[in-house]
Amino acid sequence: MTVAPLYTAAELEERITALKAAELALMSGVVEYTLDMGGHRRQVRYRDLEEIRTHLRYFQGEKIKLSVGNGPQVFAGRVRRG
Repeated sequence: MTVAPLYTAAELEERITALKAAELALMSGVVEYTLDMGGHRRQVRYRDLEEIRTHLRYFQGEKIKLSVGNGPQVFAGRVRRG
């Protein structure tokens, strides 16, 4: 049974772009930034940076899962001996 992905690649890219813009603005000294993520608007401040980065890591991980696929990954290689 295949589970449909929660987000499309375009939606993930939109969210990642919005989060990066918020992070950059707050790191540049903006006091408050309006984060707009697909119809959901929120005011964020410098103290929210860790939460923004957590969301950014999540969405980047989802983007990787979407491109690579879920489940175990096999990489061919040789073990170096000696």
